[in-house]
Amino acid sequence: MQISWVLLAENVAVNEHAQRIDILGEFRRVVADQFPYSLPKFYIICRAEVDAHKHVTMPYKVTVRRPSGELVELHNSDVSVTIPPNAGRVVGTLIADIRNFEIISQGRYTITAQLGDSEDSADFIVLPRRNVTHDTQE
Repeated sequence: MQISWVLLAENVAVNEHAQRIDILGEFRRVVADQFPYSLPKFYIICRAEVDAHKHVTMPYKVTVRRPSGELVELHNSDVSVTIPPNAGRVVGTLIADIRNFEIISQGRYTITAQLGDSEDSADFIVLPRRNVTHDTQE
């Protein structure tokens, strides 16, 4: 299995009947009112492709590297796929629902998804909210 891409979104709507996933509010920046700041909910979406002809099971792990260098595990599981004969290349989407993620400081956060030996990442920047009431105009 290979990871094609990873992205972060505010919301995901899955319509199994139509075999469609709507990704809403992809983001790369978070504005925090204060620190620490809790991001109430977001989704990590990972696209995986496999070209196999049997049952495959691989470890799937999602981590975040904080600006301080600290590595935090967000998700860890096994992904199992049984592929019918002559199916060819199969594409799937892995979705991790993250709740109440604590942001300690401003800076670059890197989300990394690992599926077996395959790996991809997505970054987001955290900035403090600018207080415009104290800004001066010239």
